[in-house]
Amino acid sequence: MFVVGWNREQGEALTIETLEEHIQYNRTAFHENTNASWAMLGLFETKEQARDFCFKLQEIRNARLDGELYQEGS
Repeated sequence: MFVVGWNREQGEALTIETLEEHIQYNRTAFHENTNASWAMLGLFETKEQARDFCFKLQEIRNARLDGELYQEGS
């Protein structure tokens, strides 16, 4: 299983990792009492599915930003 994750501190960056890696990273962040944990945005059976999801999220974000820039320029 593959996880698409996002961390507020990383800004726009998304990560694709195995479910085990995601759990271990968040467990470590919890034990270190940091806010560096990653939110799970999606769980997929294949890395390709996870990658497609990331591309779709980026397209949505870009379209939203393009719309905001267009409105500011009006």
